[in-house]
Amino acid sequence: MNGQDPTDGPLLQVRDLTVLAGRQPLVQDVSFELAAGERVGLIGASGSGKSVTCMAIAGLLADGLTAGGSVQLTGTGELLTRSERGWAEVRGSRVGMVFQEPMTALNPTMRVGRQVAEAMRLHGTDRSTANRAAVDLLAAVDLPDPDRLATAYPHQLSGGQRQRVVLAMAMANQPDLLICDEPTTALDVTVQAKVLQLIDDRAAAAGSAVLFISHDLAVVASLCDRLLVMYQGRVVEHGSVVEVLTAPRHPHTRQLLADSELAPADGAAEADAGDR
Repeated sequence: MNGQDPTDGPLLQVRDLTVLAGRQPLVQDVSFELAAGERVGLIGASGSGKSVTCMAIAGLLADGLTAGGSVQLTGTGELLTRSERGWAEVRGSRVGMVFQEPMTALNPTMRVGRQVAEAMRLHGTDRSTANRAAVDLLAAVDLPDPDRLATAYPHQLSGGQRQRVVLAMAMANQPDLLICDEPTTALDVTVQAKVLQLIDDRAAAAGSAVLFISHDLAVVASLCDRLLVMYQGRVVEHGSVVEVLTAPRHPHTRQLLADSELAPADGAAEADAGDR
């Protein structure tokens, strides 16, 4: 990573971000900043625009969606106008990503160690160095017997293990910004806690800022410094974790709090025997 001093100004600046599907707005006038090393949670119910915002910032919007406004990362200038070739220079080096379903991020026909190594080779690391570092990264995300697991295919790993591989890939080049979009939703609660701790530890070790998208207030409260609440495509509330969770101002925030107290997180799966 580039080791930006927090006093140099914000690492990420999002200004008046709007995402359209044709003429239909999915995200409207979203603005926020993220400092180097800061953790910000983006929360809201399903369909509130959290993931679309995340995809726009990462340059991964689906076909048919268009983004307007401004997204700037220190040292790269405007991101929304970059070509795919230009984005390839940023993703994986300056920006790392961990999404909800690891199988969509992993190549099912490639051994996992090679996939972690490829994340480094794409940004200039030589093959032998990348191969050695890949095993070290698998160990760093607490995978047992990393030398053996490096030779496994994704389908041979449990869900929690696959998510750790994706985290290793995301952190391979020590990115300035780590974007996590519901990365623990499909995991058992015990495994979820381990993966959250790993995200916390690896981001801290690299000095990475974290943008963490979730509908689960307990999850973001355990990791983040600040919260942004989205509702119907807009940010309707923001503040420190303590401010938002103890004195919510918007009705949607209050509803999220009520729902979190009444029910466990959606999508929790049974514990994976491979996650010990």
